[in-house]
Amino acid sequence: MKLYLSFDGRIGRRVYLLRFIVPYFIIQLVAGILGSAIYREIAEVIQPFVALVLLWPLLAGSVKRWHDRNRSGWWVLINLVPIVGWLYAIIQTWILKGTSGNNKYGSDPTRQRPKQRPKQRPGQRQSRSRP
Repeated sequence: MKLYLSFDGRIGRRVYLLRFIVPYFIIQLVAGILGSAIYREIAEVIQPFVALVLLWPLLAGSVKRWHDRNRSGWWVLINLVPIVGWLYAIIQTWILKGTSGNNKYGSDPTRQRPKQRPKQRPGQRQSRSRP
């Protein structure tokens, strides 16, 4: 849940697109189809409500993506500028890679974490593979 509710840290492009942008559009599409299939008047109420519910998680993901670009989360407000702001935000958050290594917002989300060895139980021998 921290991924969707917190504004701290960084996320990479893949996580941003697959866990925030794509689901947002799918949910909006389904809400619109279901709403229009039931009644057009209900659709006009359902879609804005769904968008409002999804606003916080979408903002959290966008802020984390701006952090990955080593920019303040306030850059999310560039989306309020029609066309030019939208294009700039898409280029920055969907297309360009994040900063390599650590930055002031956290560690690199794309860096491979070292694999941890499984914990050995007391009295258990360590298994060794033979070539």
